[in-house]
Amino acid sequence: MSASNPQRVLLTFRFPDGSQEQVSVDATVTETHTLTAEISKHKVETGVDVADHIRPLPQTLALEGVINNTPIYTPSTQMGGATGQQTTNDIQVGKQTIKVSTLQFSQRFDRVRDADNVFVAAWKKSALIDATTTLRSYTNMALTSYPVTRTADKGNGLFFTAQLEELVFVDTQSVKTPAAKHKPKKHGNQAPKPAEDKREQARSGLKAIKNFVKGQL
Repeated sequence: MSASNPQRVLLTFRFPDGSQEQVSVDATVTETHTLTAEISKHKVETGVDVADHIRPLPQTLALEGVINNTPIYTPSTQMGGATGQQTTNDIQVGKQTIKVSTLQFSQRFDRVRDADNVFVAAWKKSALIDATTTLRSYTNMALTSYPVTRTADKGNGLFFTAQLEELVFVDTQSVKTPAAKHKPKKHGNQAPKPAEDKREQARSGLKAIKNFVKGQL
């Protein structure tokens, strides 16, 4: 933001296709910066690392702002190519001559509609938003709410409230695990099971009795 102008909120919209749009807010009525954390509901033993029981949640930012078509400065966005120039005029008030400085633009523009179109596109296309405010700067924010109020007393200005919430990214890695080794089954002579051993002994005994009877005949 230009140092010659009062500090204003600047929003940068980064769209999935790689394109970018910016919106300079003429006046910010309120900025609400919110930090929250999730705390363990269980009792924590003395001496343990408390960081394991406190988890910061994504940051949120609420902006109540105004964008109009009669700015008192030359905005950096939504000007449609128009440029502004300060001119000084003499105004006669009674016997006094007063010099009045006015800002004149080279052509007509519609910042209200153009800025609203950027917000709507950001909502439709899931754009990421970087916000520079009068207090903090944010990156990777998402537009979660965008109500616009239009009333007779507010004229044709864009009076809006933008709710932004931080989108937290994490890095993931894929690790290949070694294939499980299968031991080959051993084939060979196996010891007979006890039941089979008893049956074999019975058959051998019966055969011996038969041979003995035959020998006596």
